[in-house]
Amino acid sequence: MHINIFILFQLNFLKKLQKLNIFTNRNMNKIIVFCLVLAIVSVSGRQWFHDVKATSLNPELFDQLVGKDNHYFVEFFTPWCGYCQQMAGEWNKLFSHYEETQETRKDVKIAKINCDDHQRLCIANDVRQYPTVLLYKAGNKRPTHQYQGWRKFEDFRDFIETHAPKPVQENPQEANDDQAKAQQLNEEEQKLKEQEELIRQHEEAIERQHREQLLLLQRQEEEDRLRRQQEERIRLEAEQKLREIEEERIRKLQEEQNRINAQSNQQEQAQNQNQNNQANDSAIMNQINQVLQQTRSIQHQIQQVPQIQSLVHQLKVNLDYTIQKVDIVEQYLKHQKEVAQSLHSEIQKLQAEVKSLKSGSQDKENEGQQQQQQNQQQVKPDQQKKPNKNALPVEKSFNIMHSIIFIAVGVCIGYIFFKFFSRQKSPASLLISHDQLGKSN
Repeated sequence: MHINIFILFQLNFLKKLQKLNIFTNRNMNKIIVFCLVLAIVSVSGRQWFHDVKATSLNPELFDQLVGKDNHYFVEFFTPWCGYCQQMAGEWNKLFSHYEETQETRKDVKIAKINCDDHQRLCIANDVRQYPTVLLYKAGNKRPTHQYQGWRKFEDFRDFIETHAPKPVQENPQEANDDQAKAQQLNEEEQKLKEQEELIRQHEEAIERQHREQLLLLQRQEEEDRLRRQQEERIRLEAEQKLREIEEERIRKLQEEQNRINAQSNQQEQAQNQNQNNQANDSAIMNQINQVLQQTRSIQHQIQQVPQIQSLVHQLKVNLDYTIQKVDIVEQYLKHQKEVAQSLHSEIQKLQAEVKSLKSGSQDKENEGQQQQQQNQQQVKPDQQKKPNKNALPVEKSFNIMHSIIFIAVGVCIGYIFFKFFSRQKSPASLLISHDQLGKSN
């Protein structure tokens, strides 16, 4: 039974550690395997403490026996403690020495307490490790000495003989007084037990009340959480509805705005159409006025048809005369063209002569300059002022050439102007001029 409780305790403890994230998953698995192996080992050796001959104490026996007339040397152990199992043989020797041998003392009792079965008793005696060996002297409910030496029979015996003195023989009167004192102490101990029981009950009641308050707080927190969730849900639903209402309002406003814009566009289109119709009407009226003007001008032209016929007859006569004139002019122009060609050939000849004269004059000038440089000291100032006789024929030739060029250019320009005016004054153009003349009349 105690082994199952121990295993459950260990598993619950490991689960709490795992929730606190103290260990990683890999280390946690190793710890669980180690605990299971330790539990199996403890189960396999769970019968060893039954072979220990010491008096097994529980809380009731502890209260009845410890603190009375005898000294108690008590071992606090657990079934799964390896050191406790190793010390079992030495503890049996100690028990046999004091309780099974007639020559030894009878006021020393050897006892044991299983801390897996009686955890509160072990905690009340401040047991923190196993094995723990405590000495309770006669008349003391609290331990007077804790054994810290080697776990051997001789060491245990020497410790008891040192710290647990033998009782002194007293007279009957003192014995009676001691009995009365012992009875009084027992009564006081009984009262203390009752007070401790009351304190324990009060602590249990406080703990129970604390648990109830804790459960009530947890329930209130859960209710508050549910209430907050419900309020949050209601708030979100209200926000969603407000959002939908706002979207619907915005949509209606947009539809109204679109309708107003459509109406304004229709009105603008109607105004534009009216303006276009008015413009079209004005354009049509302008076209009608233009047609009327054209009809009037056509009527006026129809009225002038006889005058135009007379003008046409006159134009035909003038055209015949003009054709004769043109033939004469063409013949004259042909003659002038031939003359111009002959003049052009003569001009080319003259240009060639001029070039030859220029080259001869330049040679003569170069020779004269050389002679002047040679005879510079002998030449007089009045000789330098004399004109150059060789340059005079060149100037004359230039004047003749220029006059011939001007004559030829004038003949060409006259010919070009004649041709231009003869082409412009065709019969059709003359007809147009007569028509214009008739309109002006």
